[in-house]
Amino acid sequence: MKKVMILAALLAPACIIKAQTKIQYGPKAGVNFSVWTGEGSQGAKFKTGFYAGGFVAVPVSKYFIIRPELMYSEEGTDHIAMKYEDKYIRLPLLAQYRHPSGFFLEAGPQLGWLLSTWAYQKNGEPDINAKDVRSQLETHLAFGFGWQLKAGIGFNLRYNAGISGLGDGTGLKSANIGIGAYYAF
Repeated sequence: MKKVMILAALLAPACIIKAQTKIQYGPKAGVNFSVWTGEGSQGAKFKTGFYAGGFVAVPVSKYFIIRPELMYSEEGTDHIAMKYEDKYIRLPLLAQYRHPSGFFLEAGPQLGWLLSTWAYQKNGEPDINAKDVRSQLETHLAFGFGWQLKAGIGFNLRYNAGISGLGDGTGLKSANIGIGAYYAF
C-alpha cells in the first residue's frame, strides 16, 4: 500500500502538468471597425468589415499561452473623397495571460499581407486599384482581453495599432478594433 501511495504521489504532478498543457485550436470570426491614422487621415471615418480564421493555443505554463492565429480580414476607411476597401491575411502571434475564471489578457505582434485594395471615388470618377502604391506587408501591435467559458466558447475584444506605414508615400497607418467569438476544441 505504501508503494502505491508513493507511486501516486510521484505521478500526480506529471498528470497535473499534462492536464495544463492541453493544446487547443478552433475557428474564430467577428466584426472589424477599421480606420487610417496618422498624417493625412483627418476626416477619416471607421469602416465596418469582418474577419474569420482559426487559432492554436499552446500553453507554456499554468497561466500563460502562446496563441498564433491566421485570419482573413476586411478593413479600410471612409475618407473625405474616397472609400478604401482593403483585404488582408493577418498573422497575430499573441501571448495570453489566462486567469482560472476564464478571463484573459493578450498582446503581441501581428503581420498583415495585403491581398487587394480598392479606392472607390465618391464623385463618380472610375474606381482605382491602389495595390501598386501600397506596402504588401504591414505590421501591427495587437492587445486585448476576453473570456472563455469552460465549454470552449470564447469572446474577445482586440485593438490593433499600426506600426508600419501603408506605403503610399504618406504617414498613414491602419488601426482597427475587432470584436469576435471563437470555439476552442
